[in-house]
Amino acid sequence: MNLFALLVAMLPCLLLSSCASSEAPIVAASALDDTSDTRGPYPVEARVSSKRSLSRVELVFHEGNQPAVRLSMSADELGIWRADLPGFGPDATVAYHVEAIDDLDDRGYGPPTAVARAGCGAEYCFHVLH
Repeated sequence: MNLFALLVAMLPCLLLSSCASSEAPIVAASALDDTSDTRGPYPVEARVSSKRSLSRVELVFHEGNQPAVRLSMSADELGIWRADLPGFGPDATVAYHVEAIDDLDDRGYGPPTAVARAGCGAEYCFHVLH
């Protein structure tokens, strides 16, 4: 799913305030396609909506069963948060999500299922082909 589709999916929630009663930030992140590029970087973009100020936005990723790594994301002049994943070797499976944390430590995730568990069933995933 591309960033535009995610934003469209979030629209009713943002306009009608019909989301869950949580005050957590809402995150729409870009999904990466499989690639044969082993050098990277692989750019990830996210849009974040929050009722409170954000303390940070992070790109969280892991390859296979490796421990998760957190990268700080930075917002550009249009408010799009960006960070680059490094290159990975052939046959790598990389899972990632974006986590936005507000000033009261409420957290929002893109995709939202990343809060419950890790891996390709809950996070975005892409494969580095050989």
